[in-house]
Amino acid sequence: MESVDDQSSRLQSSPDQRFHNEQVSRYTAHNQQHVFGHYDSLSSEEKSSLDSTLSKIDLTALDDLFTTVMSTPPVNPSDTSFRPFTGSTSSSYPNPATDTTASIIAKHRSIGLKAIRENKVACVLLSGGQGTRLGFDGPKGAFDIGLPSGKCLFEIMIEKSRKLVELAHEADDEVVGEGGEEISPKTKSQITWYIMTSPLNHSQHLEIFKSNDYFGLPPSSVVFFQQGVLPCLTTDGKIIMTSKSEVAVAPDGNGGIYPALISSGSLEDMKARGVEYLHIFAVDNVLVKVADPIFVGYCVDLGVSVGNKVLWKRDASEKVGVVVEDTNTQRPQVIEYSDMDATMKELKDEKGRLVYGAGNICNHFLTVEFLDTVIRKNLKQIFHVAKKKIPYLSPCGGFTVKPEEVNGVKLESFIFDVFPMAGSGGKGEKGENGMAVLEVLRAHEFSPIKNSNSPSASLADPTPDSPLAALKMYSNWHSGAYWRSHASPSERLGR
Repeated sequence: MESVDDQSSRLQSSPDQRFHNEQVSRYTAHNQQHVFGHYDSLSSEEKSSLDSTLSKIDLTALDDLFTTVMSTPPVNPSDTSFRPFTGSTSSSYPNPATDTTASIIAKHRSIGLKAIRENKVACVLLSGGQGTRLGFDGPKGAFDIGLPSGKCLFEIMIEKSRKLVELAHEADDEVVGEGGEEISPKTKSQITWYIMTSPLNHSQHLEIFKSNDYFGLPPSSVVFFQQGVLPCLTTDGKIIMTSKSEVAVAPDGNGGIYPALISSGSLEDMKARGVEYLHIFAVDNVLVKVADPIFVGYCVDLGVSVGNKVLWKRDASEKVGVVVEDTNTQRPQVIEYSDMDATMKELKDEKGRLVYGAGNICNHFLTVEFLDTVIRKNLKQIFHVAKKKIPYLSPCGGFTVKPEEVNGVKLESFIFDVFPMAGSGGKGEKGENGMAVLEVLRAHEFSPIKNSNSPSASLADPTPDSPLAALKMYSNWHSGAYWRSHASPSERLGR
């Protein structure tokens, strides 16, 4: 018969117990042992879930990040001097609304198409959001936006990239096989897609793409990776528990795309494939010009590390961040609408145009070199503190408290937080080659689908968030043959 001491020794040496003991040791070493305060009262399943969750948290990195962020004084926009961003040649670039000469546009389009042919361009899709506001239970990209085709956002965007590959090869008459035969565009090159999901919808993405045959793409050219989450912390760095067995966590912001690309192995995958340029955009913008060769060629021609498409604000009250330049550092950044005073918001030039009007729309170009050599070593710099009301476990452990006052912090970042790292125009270290801004037309490039009940509108004048905006643009492309010779040069190039 097994003695009590033998039974205890056997239990202590079981794999689950050893795993738990390892977590206790780790968390005790980092002064976070309070997370096990109610461990003995948990069921076996709850114990296993908590141990698994805790094992995935890099405590050393978390401590380091918290210390860095908390010791960095917040930037007060009123203490900083800004001026309109002038780090690119956008001021001399043909105005998309008035240009009738296509020589510069054609040059950049040719450069972009060449990069696509050579497999140097990849798409990075921000797709972590759910379709809750659309009345849809699933990833937003799978939502049918109401076009006659019934196609969802994923299919619309991927079809654009597939067609773009064909156009890239149509523009190169010299690409033939060894025997002089024409090679199918599909066998010559692909635009690889890197799709950022969230822990909430990652498995749904996998199922949707598999059941739809990857919307015509080879499975090998679609790479999924998850956006990160970070524990919520008290102001003195303690991990907050929302229940006896659950850690309070929060997404690390859309700027979490950078650590996620690195930690998931996606960056190394890009380098192995020979990808040099990334087009990063959000899933809800149905009018996005996927891997836009003009935008890519523009940035490649300028030799910049970062590119940003902007729309000029309709008026001073439009609540969108704008691209500016810090006069002290001469580096680009995005200043939030809430951080601009009335004078800055309303300032106009002699033509009546807003001086600070370059609205940021989450449509970016990035070099893989910049991600690998600059962002990778400066990840801590992109995070900042967001003070929040975070539900927490009551001291007695009996219930969850919803605080009425701020009681903790979330560590988060924005995708544009890397803009200052690009340098001031080729004067920085390796990879810091400056940033370029390209202004585009709202009606051609920006129609985010925000809800399922868009206001009624005519096709002649659709509301910005209406599927009719997309239908109008696609109808124009079809009837005007944007990619052929029947439209003006600027229209033919999708400008």
